[in-house]
Amino acid sequence: MRSTKPIAIIDYGSGNLQSIINALNYLKIPNKLVNKPEHLYLYEKAILPGVGSFKNAMKNLKKTYFSESIIDLIRKKKLYLLGICLGMQLFYDFSEEDGGCKGLGIVPGIVKKIQNHKNVRVPNIGWRKISKFTKSNLLQGIKIDSTFYFVHSYACNTADESVVTGKLKYGKTFDVLIEAQNVLGAQFHPEKSQDAGLKILKNFSNISLNKTNLD
Repeated sequence: MRSTKPIAIIDYGSGNLQSIINALNYLKIPNKLVNKPEHLYLYEKAILPGVGSFKNAMKNLKKTYFSESIIDLIRKKKLYLLGICLGMQLFYDFSEEDGGCKGLGIVPGIVKKIQNHKNVRVPNIGWRKISKFTKSNLLQGIKIDSTFYFVHSYACNTADESVVTGKLKYGKTFDVLIEAQNVLGAQFHPEKSQDAGLKILKNFSNISLNKTNLD
């Protein structure tokens, strides 16, 4: 049986919250804004949004003490966490943005700037088709030719290839979808990606701590 508990949306001062709330409400998925880190322990699933700079987002996570709660819950496997856009990047060890900044360190890897060259514009803005991997909870039921909406200048380079479930070739190839046990990330914006993106949010809501969409 799937959990009927609301999905926590982490409000730490660096996220575009309303578009995520609107998408979840449209899908009739219960959700709740959470602005106190201790309240995160009441939930089984949460979304970490993110807009702006990596360094400012990490500063806000530390200032609000959400960084401590997130790391604790993830290590104890008591929370499924979906990072969206910058939220996904924050999972990594380090970002080169703004002279460099350490991340949460729950997914080994580095966030690097997308390189400008012929036919590649930075930031990467627009609808893109991703390479689809077979074992993915988030991509269940999604057509292979689906496109997703991207807005970003930095990209994730994951150390453990086994947790990568989606890639994008934009000049170079980088990781845009990860599923590392209870840590999931999407570089694109599912809440702005029409039917395919809404399906990803629905798939996330259907994951439970004891059973996945692949079981």
